[in-house]
Amino acid sequence: MLVFAFDQTSFSEWVIALISYQRQYLPVFSFLIILSFVIFLILKALAQWKASPQPRNSGPRRYLVRDLLAPLVIRIHKGLLVFILGLVAIFLIRSVYLYFYRVDLPFLRPVFLLTRFAFVFGILYLYFFLGVAIPLIRKGHSFQRAQQYFNLLFFSHWKKTLLQLVVQILWIVLSVFALEIVINSILRLPVLYADPQAHSPFLHFSETKTIGQCVAMTFLFLLGVLISNLLYCPFVLITKKGFKLLNLELG
Repeated sequence: MLVFAFDQTSFSEWVIALISYQRQYLPVFSFLIILSFVIFLILKALAQWKASPQPRNSGPRRYLVRDLLAPLVIRIHKGLLVFILGLVAIFLIRSVYLYFYRVDLPFLRPVFLLTRFAFVFGILYLYFFLGVAIPLIRKGHSFQRAQQYFNLLFFSHWKKTLLQLVVQILWIVLSVFALEIVINSILRLPVLYADPQAHSPFLHFSETKTIGQCVAMTFLFLLGVLISNLLYCPFVLITKKGFKLLNLELG
């Protein structure tokens, strides 16, 4: 997830306040983030479906909602259930150690690491899976058949597939760093050069005191993610061209 559109100082202070002495607003923030993440994955699937042409001489006609989105949403919620159970397990382990052994295990850092891993894994997995599944569904196969083919493709030729995935992920990471350099050069440096005391043109966060402010700051957070991802679109096209040139596409 790209967060280059945020003012890092105000964003860090807002997050620290949210997870320390303003924890009553954390469930609202978590719900809105998870809801937005699910909607983002659905829109991503919709975009990949629209970009995939209907092949000629295919099998039974397949429909977007019935044959792709419905089983995909169920699968996403299964993944979210595993993620939430992981967070609950971390909280229970910490509570047991704190109550019986008076040992205060770190809690926030494991939660942040698990959340970041889950979000990044979900986005990358969906990208790779839909790249294989959508053409098969378009040809008349079911979602379950596409899932079986994806698993077979990965586990039967796992060395080649894993190498392709690693190279693709490295390519994506390099493109993210390239975007960060571009944003810093275009937005941050000119302002600081003109006036070192001036605020950067990034989104600023304020302290949350009511549920309405929590919702507003959450939407500001989502706006920053949206802006960053829109700026990343040209790099997505370059990355896809690179995948084709290096023959790194799965399938």
